Amino acid sequence: MTIEPEGILTGIRGGLSRENISARFRAIRKTLGGIPRETALHYSILSLTLALAAIIRLLPLRWGAYISEFDPYFNFNDMRQITANGWQSWFAYTDFKAWYPFGRPPVSTSYPGTSFTALSSTNFSKQSVLTSVSTTRQSTPQ
Repeated sequence: MTIEPEGILTGIRGGLSRENISARFRAIRKTLGGIPRETALHYSILSLTLALAAIIRLLPLRWGAYISEFDPYFNFNDMRQITANGWQSWFAYTDFKAWYPFGRPPVSTSYPGTSFTALSSTNFSKQSVLTSVSTTRQSTPQ
């Protein structure tokens, strides 16, 4: 079975004719004409935001995909230090267990937002659990 190049090109030329393309654009306009402008704006903003987020997340691949498996552990140790000794101790703290022999100063090697956000969510959950337990005990008849 031989394929004639003229037959393929004729089919492509027929699909790319001016009338065919304009008919397809009219069909798209007719389909999209029923969508409210506000909905189209919401979906376009959502699509652009998702595309921008994906591009930003994939940007480090330009320099190589180096994923450090110890980052969550570092942040957990920082949060544990803040919980045990107060938030001021984080600025003078050096984690000697992380990078031997000199230690790891979290002020210059970690993002403070991660540890402090984890600390605040932990404190919030502890307070909400203690509050709900204490109100449950008070309202229970003895």
